[in-house]
Amino acid sequence: IEGVFSVGTLFPAQFFIPAMIVIFLGMTHYLDHRASAALETLRPALTVNEEEYDQLQYRLTTLPALPTLLASVVTIGIIFLIGVITGETDSSLEALASSPTADIFLRAVYWIGWWSFGAFGYHTVHQLRAINKIYTEHTRVRLFSQRPLYAFSSVTALTAGVIALATYGWTALNPDNLTNLYSVAVIAVITVLALLVFAWPLLGTRRILYREKAQRLDAVSVRVEAVFDEIHRCIEGRESEKLDELTKILSVLETERSTLDSISTWPWQPDTLRYLATALLLPLLLWIIQFVVQLMMDL
Repeated sequence: IEGVFSVGTLFPAQFFIPAMIVIFLGMTHYLDHRASAALETLRPALTVNEEEYDQLQYRLTTLPALPTLLASVVTIGIIFLIGVITGETDSSLEALASSPTADIFLRAVYWIGWWSFGAFGYHTVHQLRAINKIYTEHTRVRLFSQRPLYAFSSVTALTAGVIALATYGWTALNPDNLTNLYSVAVIAVITVLALLVFAWPLLGTRRILYREKAQRLDAVSVRVEAVFDEIHRCIEGRESEKLDELTKILSVLETERSTLDSISTWPWQPDTLRYLATALLLPLLLWIIQFVVQLMMDL
């Protein structure tokens, strides 16, 4: 036995990298499944025929081979260059290896991990673009029937959660990052990126809903103005018998305006964003507090 570490010595990073490979590959398959189910939920609001529906489902759940391969190769190339420049890759892997055989195995797992990360990154971009296109080009938006529009918010929220899990997991294994302002800034940027991953594919629908709501409110305002003009004519002409009917019409219009004002134009359930924001921002906030406290203690 080529023992470098004492028997029973284990490093969390030795398990984290293989676990992330499984998570990236497993979540890619699971997100495709969820996206397919979301498309089925959205189907009543789609403006496509059966053949076009099948094409949308294919684009949503199938990655093109060459771009996916290139994404993984580019990711490997970038990480390799960073490792060459900083020298951190070799030193980090050597510190984890208990023998030459383990070193070879760890390096293989390490690069497979980045390969799967590149594929997952491309899957994220590809699927989110497909979701955005479905919403903006193939969906009939109805202001009073928004529930089908919430379908894809769970898909984008899960995607953002995987990004956060990878970032926070690696940070938890390398707590020294929290004493480095640059590392904390990178974590903050990735957290914001995760929130954008959740929201960006849905913003096209939000714009459509907002425009539809604004148009309906404008139409109500025009009708309210017309009713008030008619009321004024009745008052001036002393036609009091019409005032009661006009007052009822005005009440109906005010009810419509109040109902429209209360309708949200965000295509997700309020709890979805609340839970996601808490999951993403709370760890970051705690780490920032820890960083500030550490700085104060070092003064």
